Amino acid sequence: MQKILVPTDFSANAENAIKFAIEIANRSGSEILLLHSFLISSRRADVMKNMGKTVRKEAEEKMWKAILQFRKMLKNDASIRGEVMVGHAVDNAAYCAKKEACSLIVMGTQGATGALEVFIGSTTGGVMKNAAVPVLAIPSKYEYRPLNNIVLAIDNQPLPSREVFTPLQQLAASYEANINIFHLRVDGVEKGIDEKVYTYLEGLQVNFHEESGDSDVHERINAFVKEANASLLCMVRRKRGFFESLFKGSATLKQVYNSPAPLLVLTGD
Repeated sequence: MQKILVPTDFSANAENAIKFAIEIANRSGSEILLLHSFLISSRRADVMKNMGKTVRKEAEEKMWKAILQFRKMLKNDASIRGEVMVGHAVDNAAYCAKKEACSLIVMGTQGATGALEVFIGSTTGGVMKNAAVPVLAIPSKYEYRPLNNIVLAIDNQPLPSREVFTPLQQLAASYEANINIFHLRVDGVEKGIDEKVYTYLEGLQVNFHEESGDSDVHERINAFVKEANASLLCMVRRKRGFFESLFKGSATLKQVYNSPAPLLVLTGD
């Protein structure tokens, strides 16, 4: 992980995400880039200009205080810097991640209800849908645990390229983690998982767990995450497949998500 982007609104959830990013950065000497976005709304240009200066100054002061606070926690040549930008948080995060060639975006989720519609409607959900960079979403108030036991939930669709799994490989190697592949075989569907996953994860400790049935896939995944005592759930977002379906249809958005562990979303082909 050469560079980690952490969008922040200086809230408790964002602070928790920064601490996660620091734990990851300290293992590989990564650079952390804190990004704060703000908007000014007014019909008068002079008012917008004056308000923009005031808001930017306040944001830059908060950013500097955050940098001083978190810089003390860095180890192994890890570093931290900040940037304040005007614009929508989702657009700025996607732009900054691409411009800075970030390897990972770490964010705190918004809302404590666990409703998928709240999750998808949040800034975190927007970044997941728009950024071409893996996103690690930290549940509200989740306390950090070493990422030494990971669940990779995959369906029976063909896997994207090997490069998509590089962030997972790097994290797993850094923590010497076990990777537990979870697959829910739908009744009547004989096709199994894409066997390339074992090649992609070569050199890591990999276990395979398969269940069958047509019950709620979210509940089954979350139940296995708890059963495995996993500290990270990983899924692949693709143009087709299970995770992409989370972003479509009002019925799906009403399902309860509430992951019991941080969620790493890899961006597929």
